[in-house]
Amino acid sequence: MNQINLIGYLTADPTIRATNSGKTVTTFTMGVTRSRKDANGDRVSDFFRVNAWGATADFCGKYLFKGSCVAVIGELTPSTYEGKDGKTRFSLDVQADKVENLTEKKVETKPTSNQPNEWQDISSDDLPFGR
Repeated sequence: MNQINLIGYLTADPTIRATNSGKTVTTFTMGVTRSRKDANGDRVSDFFRVNAWGATADFCGKYLFKGSCVAVIGELTPSTYEGKDGKTRFSLDVQADKVENLTEKKVETKPTSNQPNEWQDISSDDLPFGR
């Protein structure tokens, strides 16, 4: 069974593109901190390149951004590529089956004239329902 479960943070905004057949693919890199510390007592992070396809890619492109905390379930896929120095390189990519955004949604609202900027004490006499 080839399955990997990761929780980490995006290191940059996702890259969204389409194949020649029109299928959407989104790629992002996420940093995942290991649970154990190194010999110096420092936490070590690993970085994974993640590819999401179709509806999952659309979701990632729409809702994820640099710094987003995500949970990814997928499988490792080996690939090779030629580096800038001309040498063949080996990498393991994650093909995401599921991606969940764990970042708390921030809602920005502008205060209106009847919307106070601070909490105010309200008397029970001001409440519109029974006492």
